[in-house]
Amino acid sequence: MRKKSREDGGNVWTVGSGSLEEISQIGTLQIMIASGGGLDLPNAIAIDGNGQVWVTNGNNTVSEFSNSGSAMSPSGGFKDSSLSAPAGIAIDLGGSVWVVNNG
Repeated sequence: MRKKSREDGGNVWTVGSGSLEEISQIGTLQIMIASGGGLDLPNAIAIDGNGQVWVTNGNNTVSEFSNSGSAMSPSGGFKDSSLSAPAGIAIDLGGSVWVVNNG
């Protein structure tokens, strides 16, 4: 699976292969999250202005994590009937979360 990544304070967050990871500037694994907060087949990532990490999941949910790796979303992730194979995510300057559906 292709990994997608975003930078946060010099470190890089990646999704792919079923996990969410933070890697330092020198390549050291800082945080690895394989479950919790609804994380399930993560496929896209965005970091908001507060450093929180947002992830779209293959099970039609969105997960949110603090920059220390703690789940901020419910155990099943954020769900909405409008989510259909979410494949992209962005956070605007106002803090609104935008999700691209592939389905």
